[in-house]
Amino acid sequence: MKDNWIHDAMNTLGGYYAMGSERWTYSEYNMRRSWFFFENEIVAMGSGINATDGISTYLEHFKVGDSDFQTDIGNINIPCTSGSDENLGMVRWLYHDMTGYVFPEGEPVKAKGLSPGGYCQLYINHTTSNDEDFTCIVLPNRDKSYVTNYASNPNVEILNRDNNIHAVRYKPDNVVGAVF
Repeated sequence: MKDNWIHDAMNTLGGYYAMGSERWTYSEYNMRRSWFFFENEIVAMGSGINATDGISTYLEHFKVGDSDFQTDIGNINIPCTSGSDENLGMVRWLYHDMTGYVFPEGEPVKAKGLSPGGYCQLYINHTTSNDEDFTCIVLPNRDKSYVTNYASNPNVEILNRDNNIHAVRYKPDNVVGAVF
């Protein structure tokens, strides 16, 4: 059963900001997810993630060979053969094809091979343990230099991420977004 959190949007002098969220509760899993859209970044966060058989947060689908992946732990070659499931380690940032992904607290990113055609997906695997969480800041249409600098000094501050409230502050305009 899907329970709605508050959905809100605000228009300020600095630009348009929107947020949305959802809460899912089934016998097999439950979670709370929120999205905050700012001028040049999207903040996705989740909390209270519990699943009987585990559950995943998918970051990107891609065709092997489209371009290289770079992370804070170095360039990586993802051998995505059908059925493969590679652990990339605790990643603080990831860059691919003009898109950056910043994980302020580091996240255990994995890559899974989907088909013989060379398609893969990057994801965060949430185990069956209780109350897992994540934060990912997506930086679309950015070069690697921007992503690496941003990872050292993000424009977004995570104010709260628990089962009751997700809240972030966009530092350039001192705007706070929250869902509860």
